[in-house]
Amino acid sequence: MNDQDADDVAEARKLYDRGVFYLSCGLVAEAREYFERSSLLTPDKPAVWSALGAARRQTGDPAGAVKALEVALSLDPDFAAARDNLDRARADLRKAAPVDIAALKQAYGKASQADDWPAAEAAARAIITEIPGDARGWASLAIALRHLFRFEEALQAHDAAIAIDPGEVRYAAARAKTLWEAGAYEAAAADYAAVVPRLAGRDREQADARLALGMVRMTLGDMVGGLPDYEARWQIGKISLPDVAQPYWDGSPMPGGRLLFYGEQGFGDAIQFARYVPIAARLCGRVIVPCKSQLKRLMKTLPGNPDIRDQTVGRNDFDAYVPAMSMMRVLGITPDGVPADVPYLAADPADVARLRPLVDAAGPGLRIGIAWTGSPTNTIAWKKTVLPALWAPVLAAGGESARFFSLQVMREDMPAAVTHVPPGVTDLAPQLTDFADTAAAMACLDLVISVDTAVAHLAGALAVPVWTLVPHVPDWRWWLEREDSPWYPTMRLFRQPAHGDWAKVMDNVAAALAAYPRPSAGRKGLSRLLSWGRN
Repeated sequence: MNDQDADDVAEARKLYDRGVFYLSCGLVAEAREYFERSSLLTPDKPAVWSALGAARRQTGDPAGAVKALEVALSLDPDFAAARDNLDRARADLRKAAPVDIAALKQAYGKASQADDWPAAEAAARAIITEIPGDARGWASLAIALRHLFRFEEALQAHDAAIAIDPGEVRYAAARAKTLWEAGAYEAAAADYAAVVPRLAGRDREQADARLALGMVRMTLGDMVGGLPDYEARWQIGKISLPDVAQPYWDGSPMPGGRLLFYGEQGFGDAIQFARYVPIAARLCGRVIVPCKSQLKRLMKTLPGNPDIRDQTVGRNDFDAYVPAMSMMRVLGITPDGVPADVPYLAADPADVARLRPLVDAAGPGLRIGIAWTGSPTNTIAWKKTVLPALWAPVLAAGGESARFFSLQVMREDMPAAVTHVPPGVTDLAPQLTDFADTAAAMACLDLVISVDTAVAHLAGALAVPVWTLVPHVPDWRWWLEREDSPWYPTMRLFRQPAHGDWAKVMDNVAAALAAYPRPSAGRKGLSRLLSWGRN
């Protein structure tokens, strides 16, 4: 230390001692002036900043007090007096500038709609800081923490909401949802089972809890126990049964009857449960299958000669109806008793002939199609998306003997983070106007690697080898732990080992791809690589 530094320290000490003296005499303004001068000479002394913060607070400057006390604690995190005064200064600051609770609630709503869960957490915490007894604020915090995979904290927030308002059963239902998302399936099932009777008279909310209970049980492999509650999906207001006089089909043979068999949810669901159309065709005289335009050409390849139509069907055109996903309940199903006669869909040879030159132009080698996200309107799309950058290990594992092709069709409402094709991947999406085109592209490939979306279902339905990337808490149809899928004999499942851990999944995929057999030189299509062929 040089002479000038020593003089500054000595002068700062005198100023600090004088400030303490004036403070003891009740002369706070004068004390503050001396503390201010002392802090300029020795900005590394936590005691000076703590005293300055206390003086600023007592002179009606809570904002300045907060700044000084935060400096004191940055220099000495264990300074108890500074911590106590900081809490008081922050409370004074809130009183001086009342928080707009309505604005915080609006901020929470906007953040949650945008899947900005850190911002949602911040808004919820601000609400409960102002109103610790706000049960809804605690419930909102729990939902934000659930989406951030901080399940223990989320359960504590749920418990706080329930303790404040134990009569509001929605808080108990939300807690069951968090247990489900945390992978505590048995506990979630027990909580949902307790919640359902408490929601009597609140039809939609009760149906939502019943549906969740059914899906949790089905995830655990209890199809018999879960499927009756899965029927509650018709009562939650998102989808509905047709308002017609004809009966809901019970699976009884109708040799001369017309059965309306219709998809009900996403494209992947429609493709997965189209497997039941040939079975229904053996029991009924005619099966009418309305579908969206993107599926119409593809569905015309189903066995059983179904009547494929647009989504508008005349009220008198059928004798009974059945939703596609209810066929599991109507005909009975267990995890090891899935009807899995694949392929049950096929590519049009003319489409294959049109797309094959585009695939061939990429050069020889293993031909792999990839897809990394699903529909942005799916409420859990965020959980099933593998960002393009995370595919780098897989692309590297392909080496010089593999060619990659994007099957990812882009939409304007997709987040910008998912709308670019990884480097080195040939983009086939501009050629894919419907799922029949996608099927034709897959017929030119050796392997498909996809997140849990319609692309994976289509590859499985075509009997194309497919590796499906599954979140830690999966959709019920993938059950738990197993790497195979009874739905699709050519499918292999790669599961997240922990919530949000796609990096490990992609490392596992890369390792598997490095060991995957390459096709023989001069091969055409899949015949040299695969032992099976189309029927």
